[in-house]
Amino acid sequence: MPHFPRLKEAAPRAGFVEEPQYRQLAGNASDLWLRALLATAYAFGFRKDELLNLRIRQVNLVDRTIRLDPGTTKNDEGRVVVMTNDVFVLLPACCAGKGADDFVFTRPDGEPVRVFRDNWEALCCASGLGRMVCPECCPATTLASDRKCPTCSQTWKYHQPRYVGLLFHDLRRSGVRNMVRRGVPETVAMKISGHKTRSVFDRYNVVSERDLREAARLIESQNRHTSDTLTQLEQWPTASKLPA
Repeated sequence: MPHFPRLKEAAPRAGFVEEPQYRQLAGNASDLWLRALLATAYAFGFRKDELLNLRIRQVNLVDRTIRLDPGTTKNDEGRVVVMTNDVFVLLPACCAGKGADDFVFTRPDGEPVRVFRDNWEALCCASGLGRMVCPECCPATTLASDRKCPTCSQTWKYHQPRYVGLLFHDLRRSGVRNMVRRGVPETVAMKISGHKTRSVFDRYNVVSERDLREAARLIESQNRHTSDTLTQLEQWPTASKLPA
């Protein structure tokens, strides 16, 4: 057999949403289905298809659980989660007046949500987490409200401008990181998010600058010698007087 070189795997995305950014997104989500979709994805790290295929019969408002049936998830395994307060406020409104086999996330006309890229991009742009850029000058130039590029002066009426910014899938990564950050055991977080292998889970558990600063604070909280070090430093000779 001839040797086929293995292509290098692309580096994982590092996009994630901090709590203030999530609140900004939530405040700008004018449609109930989009607000509920946002809350559920951010809380549990569910995949987009797992959310869009969710049926009323899988939402139990009595015991406040969401059940993903076996065979409907990427790894074919079922999962059960208990709703957070934010999700529990929103999902009953999404389920009101629907039958057991109806979809949870539907538009105002009752149609199931299938493709919502335009809604997502508009939400992120309104929240300052995304922007539309000129396809010719991308990513340097942001389009004006009239969709006219201030750099190349082209008006994009027939060609779609390019979106640059937060992706919906970044909520999944954020949900995983938040669970670990808030003390949820990693094995439990993996069951909630549906990660079957540890290697994939580790790719999603992205460490942010905030995490690193918090780690430094925790390390420093156990260090009682800082003031002594500063006092000692004042007594040391300058670098020019130190022996070679």
